[in-house]
Amino acid sequence: MSKRRPRHVDTERQAALEKLGELYLEFASSPEGQNYLEAQQIALVAPRNDPDYLKAIMARDKEREGVASEITHVHHVVEGAKNYLALTLRNDRDHAKARQIAGILQRHYEAELRYHKDGDTGEPADYEQPKTPRHDFGREKRSLGNRRGK
Repeated sequence: MSKRRPRHVDTERQAALEKLGELYLEFASSPEGQNYLEAQQIALVAPRNDPDYLKAIMARDKEREGVASEITHVHHVVEGAKNYLALTLRNDRDHAKARQIAGILQRHYEAELRYHKDGDTGEPADYEQPKTPRHDFGREKRSLGNRRGK
């Protein structure tokens, strides 16, 4: 259950806020107030030359250039009503590099990183496939004249 403030507290608070506003406007219209506000604006829009800040900017730019040099294609995929963006890397079989780039992009864009494993659990097609055995199904040994001793 919420407690209501007494009415006289609300009116006192409102009067104090109005008095504060009047004092602020009086200060802002004075020459000292105008000088102060101008100095604050100059400080807000001035470039930051903090060495740590500059190092962070340079490191971010270096990472961005490294990622950009690895990306060859940007794909826009529409499935149903959903949009997806995907990237193709220069060496698309280097999983370690892909994970590293995904981590950098996740950090830069402050987004959730989702890892999707390949649904194919079999051997990759690049590897040599096992040879199927030659079968002698339905044949007699003597009918295979070129296979002696088997």
